[in-house]
Amino acid sequence: MTQAKYLLLDGQSQLEDDVKLLAQAFGNTSERLG
Repeated sequence: MTQAKYLLLDGQSQLEDDVKLLAQAFGNTSERLG
């Protein structure tokens, strides 16, 4: 049970990292287009 919770939290943090990277890439692209 605890292990599953850790896996869930780990997956969530990885997802947040991906979202941050996507947001950064999108921001950079917007600046270039701007």
